Amino acid sequence: MDASAPVLVGIDGSTASVRAALWAADEAAARDTVLELVYVVDPARVDDIDEAVAKAHKAIRRATTAITDADNHVKLESEILHGNPILELAHAARGAALLCVGYKGSKDSAPLARGATASNLARIAPTSVAVVRRRRMRSPPRLHRWIVAVVDETPESHTVLQAALDEADHRGAPVLALTTWSDGHPHPRAMPDSDEAGHVRASMDGYLDDPHHLSADVRICTLPLPGDVTALLERTAGIEQLFVISARRHDLVDQLTGDSARRALRGTNCSILVVRASDTVGADGVTPA
Repeated sequence: MDASAPVLVGIDGSTASVRAALWAADEAAARDTVLELVYVVDPARVDDIDEAVAKAHKAIRRATTAITDADNHVKLESEILHGNPILELAHAARGAALLCVGYKGSKDSAPLARGATASNLARIAPTSVAVVRRRRMRSPPRLHRWIVAVVDETPESHTVLQAALDEADHRGAPVLALTTWSDGHPHPRAMPDSDEAGHVRASMDGYLDDPHHLSADVRICTLPLPGDVTALLERTAGIEQLFVISARRHDLVDQLTGDSARRALRGTNCSILVVRASDTVGADGVTPA
């Protein structure tokens, strides 16, 4: 991905989306790139388009003010689109470094389930997606909370681990790598050829064991990946800052954006970063689920 690629954030007028914008502003500043605020007006769900557009401008101003008040020195751009929010945000994210959305939105009511926009974008967006959960508007996440990365026998794990290390370096946090081979249960997506899976495991073990790969300020630990990551979240209050997974791990995307995870994460600052490698994007610019 181009280092100058922008960070996008979906704005819908909800408090959760403003908090996502603040989180995204930190990411854009760390990457020295533009932050784009994108609001999607859905004609199918509004009675008056002009009124909806006015509401969109108001929501963008609110997010912009929050970012400015937080002293985030980042270049801001904004855009109002028309159409289905999930599809429009996914298409807008083509060429972006990251798409950020709040874990719930202002339209969390029938016919969409709570958090439906966020969970669907985590599955189909052509770039990495951060589903942001933040309890307060302007206070930063507490330091020394774990960045958790799921590392399996697939090549995508290199990208996942690097993303976790980058976030850990940025936030001054330790990394907990949950590995699928620690307990002898390989992930089913690993190549049936044991030599292939073994090569990836050996490569990842070497990476984890070699301090030259790590920032001097980043501490890393490993544990076996549990069968249900939401159970780990429920019993471990310290895992509260960021959970990093591959977009190809549909099982984990489902777990971490589902109802059980939402209950486990209620009242926490734990966001979900779904990492997508650039070579997984389809010809139409949106990666199929």
